[in-house]
Amino acid sequence: MKLQLLETWSRRHTAPCPWELPKDYVLATHQWAVYEALQDPAVDVVFNVAMTGDGKSLAAYLPLLRAPKGSSARGLYAYPTNELIRDQERQLTGLQADFQRKLRHSRVDGDALSDYQRQAEASRYIAIQDLLHGTDCVLTNPDIFTLILNFHYVPRGGNPATLAQKLANWFSFYVFDEFHIYDAHQVGTILDAMLFLKAQRQGSPLKFVFLSATPSRILLRHLQAAGLRHVTIAGDYRHGPRPGGEFRSILAPVALELVPLDRGTLEWFRTNVGLIRDFFARNPVARGLVVVNSVFTAMQLTDYLRTALPELRVASNTGLTGSEERRQADTADLIIATSTVDVGVDFRINLLIFESLDAGSFIQRLGRLGRHRHCPQGTFAEYQAIALLPGYLVQRFQLHFADGQNVARTELYNAVKGEQGEGIFPQPNRFDGYLPRWSVLNSMWRAHQLQQDHTRYGSVGAAYQRLAAGVFAYTGAARDRARALKQAPYQAVAHALCAFRGGGQPDVWVHTPEARGVTHYSLFRLLAGTEFSFLTEAEAERICRRVDSPFYKPLLELYARIESFREERLPYQVRFQGRLTDAGLEQAVDRRGFYLEARRPEMLRINDCLLAAPLATTATRDSTDVLRRRLALPPLFALYPVVDESGATFSVAFGQDALLLDSLLYRRAASTHGGDCR
Repeated sequence: MKLQLLETWSRRHTAPCPWELPKDYVLATHQWAVYEALQDPAVDVVFNVAMTGDGKSLAAYLPLLRAPKGSSARGLYAYPTNELIRDQERQLTGLQADFQRKLRHSRVDGDALSDYQRQAEASRYIAIQDLLHGTDCVLTNPDIFTLILNFHYVPRGGNPATLAQKLANWFSFYVFDEFHIYDAHQVGTILDAMLFLKAQRQGSPLKFVFLSATPSRILLRHLQAAGLRHVTIAGDYRHGPRPGGEFRSILAPVALELVPLDRGTLEWFRTNVGLIRDFFARNPVARGLVVVNSVFTAMQLTDYLRTALPELRVASNTGLTGSEERRQADTADLIIATSTVDVGVDFRINLLIFESLDAGSFIQRLGRLGRHRHCPQGTFAEYQAIALLPGYLVQRFQLHFADGQNVARTELYNAVKGEQGEGIFPQPNRFDGYLPRWSVLNSMWRAHQLQQDHTRYGSVGAAYQRLAAGVFAYTGAARDRARALKQAPYQAVAHALCAFRGGGQPDVWVHTPEARGVTHYSLFRLLAGTEFSFLTEAEAERICRRVDSPFYKPLLELYARIESFREERLPYQVRFQGRLTDAGLEQAVDRRGFYLEARRPEMLRINDCLLAAPLATTATRDSTDVLRRRLALPPLFALYPVVDESGATFSVAFGQDALLLDSLLYRRAASTHGGDCR
């Protein structure tokens, strides 16, 4: 099925500005509206929902680049990936030159902190303090932001909240990019951080900006209880021929083909590699991007296309790709990537081939294309997108659109998301019960810590508790659970709850020599999809130093080097040494005793580590297929069939996924028995 996406135009801001714009710059209406909202004392929270490609980043930087006279505007910008932080740092450098505004800015991510620690021979606490000192602008990720706000970095013998209080008192606004990809756990964590910042400021001006495809329904519901007033700002768009002089083009016309993927992705490329070759042959100026769901598929595809298309420079950009190789990908003809590029990284491309299993990734990936008319080699002549989808999704597209139809992007996106009824993609569960079930516990722990030492924290503890108790609805039952989770049997659950993302998964440290990358990766996926060998911890640390990457111990203290990627997945079985019913079903609890059965020589070493590891888990008797369908779980939600010593098969989620699943099962049980999900 083929569709023609029409050119997209954004309305310009035509009223006079109080300051001059650099040459060739034109403000969109949403950019000026964000600037005004950040000066408005009646607005605390701004949601900018402008389309991809319409300059949401510039809207967020304008308060610094054109700060009102007498303003002490300083901003903290949180981006969900370090790749996006580096991309934004490049953009900010260019904006400073164009606007002739010198900003004192710093990048605070794992790489920057490790570099500073090595050079200054300083602790993590000192590194963060120094990098924050005197800045107008900090680019960081939400993980480090929430670690600071959760008092994770502590000076020796000092106040645990020192960094958090400095951060709260220094910055006047906080920007969170790509907020629509945050899950319920992450939304709850950010909301709790907002309450602490508000309590710390106690009346001083404070703003929050969320750059997002759609505002978080969960967050919106709780802002009023927090006394935070919000405004949602959207762009004004037209599609097709130029509508008038007050509009500027932001997205070029795109030929979109929707392909049912009946066989594997790699097999599709083997059959259709000629399509890529022909595109580059008829476009002397061309660059392409391929985005797939699996890291292993991406690495296999990179190897194949390098052989099949020797005339092109093919590079990868995945979670297993090192920083130097990612930089080289910036100049490649064809980039093979995973979700690492979903979140705003800007590519100058005119060919896009992508997989997608949900509405968010479909819109996000398609939004990579058509944003630029030029690349360093010249001007693009055409834009082609090929979406590789499950067959039933292509059939759903055919119910909404005719083959060959001209379609406005807003019309396409509304159909995909279901703005006018049932969407083309199934709507995944949003885990609405997570905040009253789990985020409230994190909040109570913070309130207890602040109230425990009034001399250190002053009136902040009381102010925070007043806010948080109203937002998270403190109850006696929640207090009992908060106390219980601080006890030894629940250490893994508490750890998963405190981490911003990924906490508690059975992960191992992984190195890919060809891509010069290191990361933490799921043991189960590694076992199924690769051939690998084990390294010692010391060898892993040396590799991290060689590729200039921070070293972090994984939950399972296993260190693996990937030798090759398997085309056919290796079958394995997860088992439990005991009865899963002994620790209680359909609730998040700590469990030890998991092990794997697979025909691999490394299994003894793997199981020695896995058996001993305390893991946060939620187990249920429902099969994985039934559970996914009944609870509308997101497509990539990690759920595993596990056989215990009784021979019965259960569905088990680990880490933060266990907490998310628990919140759904608890709400289901509460509704069945007429109870309340709190």
